[in-house]
Order: sequence, then structure tokens, then C-alpha cells
Amino acid sequence: MKTSPFIATMLLFLLLTLASCSSDEAASSTSPSSNALADDNAARDELAARAGAPLFDGMGGHQHEITTSDPDAISTRV
Repeated sequence: MKTSPFIATMLLFLLLTLASCSSDEAASSTSPSSNALADDNAARDELAARAGAPLFDGMGGHQHEITTSDPDAISTRV
């Protein structure tokens, strides 16, 4: 029985996708205190209430600094 290249590629893609979705709990070697967790949860709840949208766990903390070379741009940095 010969497997078509399309099916083999799709199976490989499926296996790689499932492997990338596994949780990596071993990466965090220290656990924050319960007070820090409560403060963090309160801050997240306040932010979600102000934004009017839910915040999702596990999305990471990816950020970019906003920069411009335009001298007429207004800075609102507080």
C-alpha cells in the first residue's frame, strides 16, 4: 500500500501541530507567592473591565516599542 504525498504531509503537519500545543510546565522553576498571584489577577480583572474585552491566558507578554522618525509626531508618554 502506497501513501500519497499529500496524506503523508498532512499527517506530519498534524503531528507537529499537536506537539507544539503541549504545555511546558517544566519551564517555570519558581512559583510566585499567592499574594503576588492575587495582585496580578486583580490587575488583570481591572484591565479586562476597562478594555471591555476578555484577556486570554497563555498569550505571552509580546510588546513592541512605538517609534517614529517624524519630528512632528506627538509623544503621549507619561
